Amino acid sequence: MVSKFSDVAVGLSEDRLGFRDYADGVIATLESLSKEDTPFTIGTFGSWGSGKTSFMQIMQELLQDRGYETIFFKSWEY
Repeated sequence: MVSKFSDVAVGLSEDRLGFRDYADGVIATLESLSKEDTPFTIGTFGSWGSGKTSFMQIMQELLQDRGYETIFFKSWEY
């Protein structure tokens, strides 16, 4: 359980902001791409604390549940 005052990223089971709906939409777009549509790039932008990492962790969980391999890159460390 994450404190309501915490800035710790959450996953799918703790999604209280409805990020799953957005993640499902992005995944549907990715799954509709053909080889002719690539390369394809998506950016996640937002101010500090807006939920970018939580959104990406939810995306990762949903993709892994569908059998995709994922890599989580913590760009802020570099």
